[in-house]
Formats: sequence, structure tokens, C-alpha cells
Amino acid sequence: MNVSRLTIMSSTNVFIFPEVPDSEKKRLKDSLPESSLFFRQDYDDMEAKQLFLECNVLFGNPPPDWIEASGQLKWVQLESAGLDPFQEIIAQGQIRFSNLRDFFSRPVAETALAGILALYRNVHVLVRSAQQRKWDYDSIRPAGEMVEGKNILILGPGSIGKMIEKLLTSLGGQVRMFGSRSDLSGPLDKLDELLSTTDILVGSLPESETTIGLMNEKRLGLLSDQAIVINVGRGSLIDETVLIRLLRENKLRGAFLDVTWEEPIPKESELWEVPNLILGQHAGGGMPNELGRKIDYFIQNYQAFKNGKPANLVPPSA
Repeated sequence: MNVSRLTIMSSTNVFIFPEVPDSEKKRLKDSLPESSLFFRQDYDDMEAKQLFLECNVLFGNPPPDWIEASGQLKWVQLESAGLDPFQEIIAQGQIRFSNLRDFFSRPVAETALAGILALYRNVHVLVRSAQQRKWDYDSIRPAGEMVEGKNILILGPGSIGKMIEKLLTSLGGQVRMFGSRSDLSGPLDKLDELLSTTDILVGSLPESETTIGLMNEKRLGLLSDQAIVINVGRGSLIDETVLIRLLRENKLRGAFLDVTWEEPIPKESELWEVPNLILGQHAGGGMPNELGRKIDYFIQNYQAFKNGKPANLVPPSA
């Protein structure tokens, strides 16, 4: 197709960045009959970008330079809760962005819970024993732990953190929260004090200048040797080199990382080799029919955009 000769007739031109099956393409077209829809998968890269530059609305997370080059874009519906790598564009305030805040709260919270229970009930040890055809009853059974009565510190009081709190409280955990803007803008003595009495540390913070490396050598060292570390927020929260060393030296009971500094994790990374570390491979937000649910949300929010009130708008100061 010669895109340079394409005449876009609709007053609202919508670009769909994620690849979608034919059934979802039809559903999108049927749901937005008054708009012209363009699907990235239908064009080569050059044609797709040329078309994108003529669109007013975007669904998806393209390379940031696509958005920076656009002079027509009015509203972006991200297919993520996280804002990176779009923060600088959002801060300019020229284009309205909506994210999927709250969309992943339940699956990510359940993933955090799964990581805690896997470590506490020694599922990772059981899997290794099964692979070795080794009966470890005498050592595994007495090593089981329970959430009930444990001191839990959740870094990140947003929707994911609150859902994690709900799940862990139902199991008898004693939950404390830290990580609001006011918490992070002042001295962090309170955090250090909380860490010294924490059995389960859960990270669910978005990335910011303040959170990068927040769990450094000093703060990881404040945890007891029976503490476990769970991270379902952003990989940059934790100094992974220090975490690996503490795990290998048995100065922490274990860790579950759904997110890491580098993704995908390189094959040569030492993270793969730590026996008391479980890697979630950033699959924590997964759910049945995830793409279909995202499209449901986009269709609903597109109508709100047409009425001037899209939901989950991200402020430029985010």
C-alpha cells in the first residue's frame, strides 16, 4: 500500500499498536464504527509509522520516538499500568495519557502471594527434590513456615499494594505500608526502623528517582536471616548483586522476583543459579484473556474520551 497516497477520511483516526487476532479486529471495528482504525500488524514498519503519524488516538505502547514525532495525537491509552518509558513525554502535557491503573492489581497481588507461599512452604525445594527423585520429608516438613503472625512490610500503598494487603491480612499477617510520596520525600529513618522487624518484604512501587536502588546494601542488611523478599513492582528497586550475595550466604531465607533490572534475564545471569531465589519472569500480571480484557477497557474508555472524560488520566506531574 502506498501510504503517502492514503486519504484518511474520519475525524478520529485510531491506531492499534498491539497485534490482535481477527476476531478482536472485528470487535474493535464494530465497536468504533464512526472512526477509522489502523492496525500496526497490517503494514510494514515504515508504512505503520507513517499511518500512525496521521492518527489522533493510540491504543498500545509503541516506541517513544513514534509519539514524539506525532503532531496529531490527542490521547493515548497505554496497555500497561507502568508509565515507563513515556514519563518525559507525559510531563510535557501536550498529549493526554491513560494507563491501566488497577487493571493488574488482582493477578499481581496473587503472584506476590504465590511467591510468599512458595518460599514458606518450600515449593522450590520440593520441585528440586522431585527432579532428583529424592525423598526429603525429614528436612522439608519441619522447615515449613506460615504467614499468620508475620510482620509484613509492603513498599507501595497503591492499588496493587492494597490488594496484597487484603490477601495477606486474610491469612493473619500483620501488614505495614510504606512508600507514599510523603514517605519517600523525607528522611527514610522510618523505613530503616520498619525493615529491622520485617519478616516479609514486598515491593510494589512504581519506578521513580527515589525508588531506584532504594533497597540497597544497607537496607537489605537490616533484614533478618529469616526474612523473605518479594518484588512485583519494578526491578530497579533492589540491588540484585547484594541480594544474590545475602541469599547465597543464607542471610535471607529466600526471594521471589517477578521483575528484575534487566529483562529478559540474560542466560549468563547469576540470578538463574541461586537456589533460594524464584524468578517470576515478569508474568505476574497475566490473566485469562488478558488482551481481550484490555480491549474491553479501551473500547469503554474510548467512548469516555469522545465525551471528554477518559478514565485513568495520568497527570503530567506523575
